[in-house]
Amino acid sequence: MPWNGIGLYLAKFKQLHPPEDTVHIQCAKILSRALGGTIMSENISIQNRCLRIRGIDSVVRGEVYLKKESLLKLIQVELGEGVVIGIT
Repeated sequence: MPWNGIGLYLAKFKQLHPPEDTVHIQCAKILSRALGGTIMSENISIQNRCLRIRGIDSVVRGEVYLKKESLLKLIQVELGEGVVIGIT
């Protein structure tokens, strides 16, 4: 079987993204691990590939703001580059 067209075949799968519920659960796990607290997946929403966290304490919100770049890298490593591009 020739492998001539395998690159073109696999290229269409690069654009696939995980389901939204899976993204929320994984982001909650990553943030909980990194911040040392508990963040529920119900408190996370993603709009225009930007992660928003609702219903958290202002101290935790400040910690998210300070660690924004490292948290974003953790999320991108686990879920992929194009799933989440920012945290607000």
